[in-house]
Amino acid sequence: MIATRPVTDLTQPAPRPVAEADLPVALVVEDDPDTRRYIAMVLEDDGWTVRTASNGERAVLMAREHIPEIILLDLALPTMSGLDVLRTLKDWTDQPTRVVVVSAFAMLMRLPDLRLADAAVQKPFRAQDLVAQVNRTARRPSNRSSGRGTLAWARDASGRTAPSTTAANWRTG
Repeated sequence: MIATRPVTDLTQPAPRPVAEADLPVALVVEDDPDTRRYIAMVLEDDGWTVRTASNGERAVLMAREHIPEIILLDLALPTMSGLDVLRTLKDWTDQPTRVVVVSAFAMLMRLPDLRLADAAVQKPFRAQDLVAQVNRTARRPSNRSSGRGTLAWARDASGRTAPSTTAANWRTG
């Protein structure tokens, strides 16, 4: 039997391949390699171009180099803490950056530090909750003008509440 290719409908435009440059860029900053790969895979499946960093110093360098639309940041990092990375990123006036803190320690952040983040996701998390939070945060206007987000709370995978600074994520109960 001869293998045949399906006939292309020439009346319809061919689908344009999506170049990596056309996809939004996310920077995943996580020291645990398994968690870093998992988050990257989840975001790539949702259409993001993902860059990764395993420590705080590398995260700051990559944020300058790749200018990500959003950064997913663990707090417990080697070489430079996630909180120091967050403060550094939010001090940049020439490059507004949205940051989602993804950490088991998100609920332990002091309120002034928490307000620096645009959102927070408590570990452990469900993939669909992470993607939803990332997309909400990336698509809303930046809070850079005021330097403060609107504090709200979101539930993590185990049903515990976790801080979030995205007002659209407000859930009662």
